[in-house]
Amino acid sequence: MGDGKLVGIVLVSHSAAVAESVAELAKGLVGGGVTVPVAPAGGRPDGGLGTSAELVAAA
Repeated sequence: MGDGKLVGIVLVSHSAAVAESVAELAKGLVGGGVTVPVAPAGGRPDGGLGTSAELVAAA
């Protein structure tokens, strides 16, 4: 993977809180290495449990 391109990670969960927590954990485990974008996409736009294609696409 020496082409200089980055791979982003979208963490999808039925719970916004879980997606956000795992994103923070992933960012904290980097340890000074090369970082990639990490974005949570959990829950529904109204704040309920579920998944949303719109939130995933926006991430």
